[in-house]
Amino acid sequence: MDEIEFKEFSKAIVDKIVDYRKTLRTRRVIPNVKPGFLGKLIPLEAPKNGESWKDVFDDIERVIMPGMTHWTSPNFYGYFPSACSYPSVVGELLSAGIGGIGLSWLSSPVMTELEAVTMDWLCKMLGLPEEFLNCNQGPGGGVIQINPIRQLKRQDSSDQ
Repeated sequence: MDEIEFKEFSKAIVDKIVDYRKTLRTRRVIPNVKPGFLGKLIPLEAPKNGESWKDVFDDIERVIMPGMTHWTSPNFYGYFPSACSYPSVVGELLSAGIGGIGLSWLSSPVMTELEAVTMDWLCKMLGLPEEFLNCNQGPGGGVIQINPIRQLKRQDSSDQ
């Protein structure tokens, strides 16, 4: 896919997202499919040659939507969805387009620092003591998402 196709496809996807969101009230929230339904809609072997983005795009309604639980539907009350607003969709698109990886400060200084500032904002909004702030020299600070490896190590050590 070149730059021209990327722009065309991206615009089509944005239109698709808007059209999808407009039809959420009329869509069945929980799909009415049986296990194995997808194998009847797509080839069981990986294609030898790729398809055009337009062919893949056409499969969204035919293949994907019949098996989709519509978490963002106003009629779905089972869970609390996240990242379902237009601003969050745009943020995800930008994040994917930039392709940064925030493993550590060195891998992406701005990601690390933006997370620290955002956590400080959250602490202040919640009225937490200064010790909770990243900008404090104390034991405070935090991250938006935990490190699963560290969490597993904590669980292992508490099991003993």
